[in-house]
Amino acid sequence: MIWDLSPPLFHSRMALHLFHMKLKLLKYDLRALNRTQYGDISTKTREAYVVLCDRKNEALVNPSDESFRIAAEALDR
Repeated sequence: MIWDLSPPLFHSRMALHLFHMKLKLLKYDLRALNRTQYGDISTKTREAYVVLCDRKNEALVNPSDESFRIAAEALDR
């Protein structure tokens, strides 16, 4: 969106300035995306590992096609 709103860039100092301004406009959107999609990745990884271990233990305690399918889905995450 931001890229379409500004004029095209050509090789000059002004072009570098315009490119710099475009990047500054993107900065806040990229930060918001980072917070929502990748924020607190260590906690999300730890939680996914705990879920995976629980699903694997459940598959070992109660072996069935369904429990192994659920464990495989947890592994894919």
